[in-house]
Amino acid sequence: PSLEPLELLDTIEKTLGVQPVPMTWPIGSGDLFQGIYDMSTNKVILFTKEKSGGKKASSNILELDDPQLESLIPADILAALREELQILAEI
Repeated sequence: PSLEPLELLDTIEKTLGVQPVPMTWPIGSGDLFQGIYDMSTNKVILFTKEKSGGKKASSNILELDDPQLESLIPADILAALREELQILAEI
């Protein structure tokens, strides 16, 4: 089993003694993976599923406060993303 992203950052810090700084942040995970949040550009990059089941980058690049996100990302996943980004901003 894999670690949740915040747990992974904590493990890296405890193991290596350095505070990692993520450049991207996942939006959802596993089958619910939606895309990434790019920390350097402050943009949401959404992915679309291929017929083969894989994912590819789409041209859907949005601001975090774009109202379109409400219809593109499930509400619980979007809320989790915003909460996790708030936690990262406080670290």
